[in-house]
Amino acid sequence: MTAARLRAFGEAWSRGDVEELMTYMSDDCVYSASVGPESGRTYPGREQVRHGFVVMLARDSAGESQDGPVVVRGQWSSAEWSYVCAQPGGTPVEVRGCDLFHFRGDKIVEKDALRKVFG
Repeated sequence: MTAARLRAFGEAWSRGDVEELMTYMSDDCVYSASVGPESGRTYPGREQVRHGFVVMLARDSAGESQDGPVVVRGQWSSAEWSYVCAQPGGTPVEVRGCDLFHFRGDKIVEKDALRKVFG
């Protein structure tokens, strides 16, 4: 995995392109979302990961996203991101987060998303 390939994944995420996102995922992938029951929801396997991506992209669709630094070290990576969205009533809130990735070759085996909400 390269930083450029991971940035391309982030660009596909910003566009909401689930079909392209899935081309980056391994057959045995796992997505740990940053929201859901308890500390988030885990989606194991390609079909559940696809569903998890659709759910999260729909949830965050009103925000304006920005990519941050990407660091790749062997089979592991981190990618920072942020977006701004409006709360009910129109007050903007900034959400910052970091995705932790585990790779096998050029495929993502695990995407673990973490977020902070300010406002």
